[in-house]
Amino acid sequence: MNFEKRNLKVKIFGNEYLLNFPTVKQVRELSKLQETNKDGIETTVNFLSELGLPSEVCWEMEVDQLMELSTMLMGSKKK
Repeated sequence: MNFEKRNLKVKIFGNEYLLNFPTVKQVRELSKLQETNKDGIETTVNFLSELGLPSEVCWEMEVDQLMELSTMLMGSKKK
C-alpha cells in the first residue's frame, strides 16, 4: 500500500487553485477552533487559506460554495 499527498484543483471565478487535502493534525486543529470560535465562517476561511486558497477568494464566495469546498476536502476519497 502506498499513500501520497493529494491535492484538489478547483476553478473559482475563472482562476485555478491547487488545494492540499488536510492532514489529521489540521483537522484536529480545525475541530478545536470550531469549539471555541463562534464565527464558523472565519474559521473555515482560515482553514481553506491554510490549504492553499487565498482568503480574499474565500470572502468573495457564496456561503454554500465555501461549505461545499470544505466538505469536498474533508470527505472521502473520490474513485
